[in-house]
Amino acid sequence: MRIAGCAVWLLFLCCIADSALCNVFCAIDSIPSVENHHQDSVHFPLREVKIVGNKVTKNKIITNELPVHIGDTLTEELVQESRQRVFNIGLFNSVDVIIWDDTIQAGAVMYILVSERWYIFPQFVLGVQDRAWTQIFTSGSKLYGGLAGVDYNFLGLNEKLYAGFVAGYDPWGDIDYDKIVLNDAQTLLLDFSLSTSRTVNESDTIYTHGQAFNEISYNASTTLHYRVNQRLTLFANAGFQALHLSNPDAKLTLNPSGNDNTPTLTASVAYDSRDAVEYPMYGTWFQASITKYGFDRFINYSEWSIDMRRYIPLALGTALCFRAATYLAYGGNIPIYNHVFLGLNQRIRGDWFDKREGEDLAIGSVEYRIPILSPRTYTWSASPSYIPSQFTTWRFGIYATFFADAGVPWFRNQRLADQQWSNGGGGGIDLLFPYGIVTRFEYAFGTVHAGQFIFDVGASF
Repeated sequence: MRIAGCAVWLLFLCCIADSALCNVFCAIDSIPSVENHHQDSVHFPLREVKIVGNKVTKNKIITNELPVHIGDTLTEELVQESRQRVFNIGLFNSVDVIIWDDTIQAGAVMYILVSERWYIFPQFVLGVQDRAWTQIFTSGSKLYGGLAGVDYNFLGLNEKLYAGFVAGYDPWGDIDYDKIVLNDAQTLLLDFSLSTSRTVNESDTIYTHGQAFNEISYNASTTLHYRVNQRLTLFANAGFQALHLSNPDAKLTLNPSGNDNTPTLTASVAYDSRDAVEYPMYGTWFQASITKYGFDRFINYSEWSIDMRRYIPLALGTALCFRAATYLAYGGNIPIYNHVFLGLNQRIRGDWFDKREGEDLAIGSVEYRIPILSPRTYTWSASPSYIPSQFTTWRFGIYATFFADAGVPWFRNQRLADQQWSNGGGGGIDLLFPYGIVTRFEYAFGTVHAGQFIFDVGASF
């Protein structure tokens, strides 16, 4: 079983790397959906772009996402990519693109018709930590709840303002101002974040010694985004974390004082050519990052991660999807609160509830997605006048899936080859709801378990 797990993960890694790395460093990725596998119709050169339906969103937020410019010759592939990129902004219930070829002036006019979402929400926050949805009504419930307010489209510029707090399991408070536009071309964006949290330490190695405690932290960070193009983005982050433990007798902070006050620096790169961010069926996602923690004799270590995902369209609207990811730590001592886990945020379907701990982690998945009801947009044309138009356009879809997962955590003093992989596989139904909400009902068989039911929110990857 160990050899099988390693082989599965390495196969995933090779399959994705072959395509993803080529796309990231060569910027080559033009896989259209199955229904567009035909000879492109060619339109006149683009003469004008007209946007209809955006009551709040500024025109430039939409036009800056387009893969075409005035004077470019339009093809059906570019028209479809334009529609998908505008939809992926995340501000609209639906997006339609219509091309009108003006034979007299030998130019094309692109009409972009959008239906805006509702952007400002007072929120009652209700959730479950570590994806423990099926444990809500047990003694180990990780349910939390609170209040928040969010504006997803502040000033019509796709900037996000957020403030919220929760009580219950792992309480926290958070204030964010994200995607602040710094230049007219929208290639430079800035994020600010202030947060505090009280987190239950999940380390089994600590619990076996009878040392249970919470991690209390205060965090501040700022992130600069540089959009090289519409698919490739570079990030630089600077932050500061002040952390201490509720049980100082555990003496598990790196600094003997009991307070780990740590500056952090992160550099990362992301490449995204997915068709639909909420539930991709073709394209590539690649992200790599390195983070440096501290610079003194007590706290001085680094972590880096790679996450590669590939979505390959097949016949009849189906898609074969791959993911491989790894998280590695190196340098000085790694604190207990930066350990990685399977069975919490990262899970193996089939070994869903089995918690395993380490300083490093490797994980891979393959999934075959079959449309039962391809995503469709419905408009409630007979809605009462008191219902805002943002709540009269809905998007739904249903998919069947078959999947296999593999993963393993390990500590740096252990050999990866000696570790037992967690493996699992099965099938399920994915439901796509408005506002990008995805819910999954799955049944999986794992390394140890004969079978288990899984409920989760969000696409598997």
